[in-house]
Amino acid sequence: MLLFEEVIRRHPDDARAHYYLGNFLYDRKRHQEAITHWERSVELDPAFPTAWRNLGFGYFNILHATDKAIDAFRPARELSPDDARILYEYDQLLKRTGESPDSRLMQLQEHAELVSLRDDLSIELASLLNSATMPRAALDLLLSRRFQPWEGGEGQVLAQYVRSHILLAQVALSDHDAAIALEHLNAANNPPESLSETRHLLQNRSLIDYWLGKSLKLNGDLHAAIKVLERAARSIGDFQQMQVQEVSDMTYWSARLWRSWGD
Repeated sequence: MLLFEEVIRRHPDDARAHYYLGNFLYDRKRHQEAITHWERSVELDPAFPTAWRNLGFGYFNILHATDKAIDAFRPARELSPDDARILYEYDQLLKRTGESPDSRLMQLQEHAELVSLRDDLSIELASLLNSATMPRAALDLLLSRRFQPWEGGEGQVLAQYVRSHILLAQVALSDHDAAIALEHLNAANNPPESLSETRHLLQNRSLIDYWLGKSLKLNGDLHAAIKVLERAARSIGDFQQMQVQEVSDMTYWSARLWRSWGD
């Protein structure tokens, strides 16, 4: 820190010295001072994308200044258009600030080559495709690559894979095609090795069982349908966020079954 301060004393217009000192101060929780140095860095060298990117983090995480964070990330993207990490971080910022899914989807589709460089970006694109009722495109994307586990991404790949198959099964059921629906639901229960994720033994599968039971019933296999639906209704707890949760979004499907049975 003393070295950077001395450099700035001798060379007050050194943009990189302000940038590096800002990084050091931010790491030491001296956030406002760090932001001040980053602001000076981009003032001196407005063509340095990483300083703009860091400012975006500081504005959003520390100052809670949404508009300023977005305004900082835009030049970071423009100055480093081939940086897939900045694209991911910019998309996450837009996600957290309420940008429409359609707008985010269009942006990621426009930069498909960058998206293909990162697993986390690919999952965001798959999620947006599923939300836009394009599960076949999402599934094709998920099956087109071999994912590697990453910290903070636990369960995300498997979740979108299951979601795609559930949505496709729902389409098949609306077309009264039980066989196709069963294919998708069985696939949802048996993820391919290329996802590098599988279902935890304590993970609740009421969502899949709910639609599997409906499909078995439509297929004329009433005994199997009842067995699966009862399993879904009686499922308690769920393994999420690296621990067992008493209640999760899976609880909804159990409750929906009990309600349909008048209980």
